[in-house]
Amino acid sequence: MNTETLNDGESVIALYLKRTEEGLQVNVQTAVAVEEFFKHWGGAQRRNVGTVGRLWKSNLQGGLLAWELSRLDDHTSFTLVQLGTDITRIGEAGPNLSFLRLVGVSEPGGVTFTVDSVISRGGLEKLAHQLNLACGRFYDEYIKPAEVDITVSVKPRF
Repeated sequence: MNTETLNDGESVIALYLKRTEEGLQVNVQTAVAVEEFFKHWGGAQRRNVGTVGRLWKSNLQGGLLAWELSRLDDHTSFTLVQLGTDITRIGEAGPNLSFLRLVGVSEPGGVTFTVDSVISRGGLEKLAHQLNLACGRFYDEYIKPAEVDITVSVKPRF
């Protein structure tokens, strides 16, 4: 099941979800700007995903690595801080997008891992829809260029 976030026709986040005997296989590939965002705001520091969560499995030498993340504002409808946890369950914080922090997601082929979880076909379709919306919100909130004009006016006193 493919889900993709676009910016003016350019793919910025692409996910491929596949239910397997081992669990939910996830392939994530992003534009360089997404990985650079996490690298910058994490001080170019990496963390082994297995030290904070046990549900993400990979055949990568040395295991899955993710960029550290310094504090972001709390005004989001998704989470970026639940590395190695179940992405198939939508919690109070919203969909778990912490896989966007994985080192190598912007390289050709992205990063593939398996979530140790059971999911129904209907659940997979619902998850794909929710992740697609949440990835779009992430891009709009943190990556897409934004600007605000501020004008202060005062009323003359007589």
